[in-house]
Amino acid sequence: MFYKFYEYFQKKIRYLEAKNLKDKLKYCGNNVCLGNSISIDFPEKVSLGDNVCIGRNTSLQSKGGIEIGEGAIISFNVIILSANHDFLSAIPFGDGYIEKFTYVGKKVWVGCGVIILPGIRIGEGAIIGAGTIVTKDINPYEIVVNEISLKILKVRK
Repeated sequence: MFYKFYEYFQKKIRYLEAKNLKDKLKYCGNNVCLGNSISIDFPEKVSLGDNVCIGRNTSLQSKGGIEIGEGAIISFNVIILSANHDFLSAIPFGDGYIEKFTYVGKKVWVGCGVIILPGIRIGEGAIIGAGTIVTKDINPYEIVVNEISLKILKVRK
């Protein structure tokens, strides 16, 4: 009985945490699913389209702005960056930042453990394989696994 009571309150807490986070976003579409332990440092610079699902332990470093298109699926342990230290501002470590808007298109599937660097644009319907570090833009409907791109035909919209 205690376990059911505990489980009920844990579920309630997760729901309230997700609702609180959604309320802080620049835009949050309908039917957005947020997993446990999601970190967003500048939620007011993040837009999530309808039917977006973001897995647990995902981090959105959103100082430069992040948009995730409708129907996108972001797996767990993903990092999406939109800013980075400006290594040219001062050596050895500068306190300046380079901010670059990062865009994940509609119906994109991002596998677990992916890192998307600042300023990247991922086209509609692309698939990013688990563990990939995305360092360049991805065209619509491409499959990318560890930066090896496999172009596929546009089969469906």
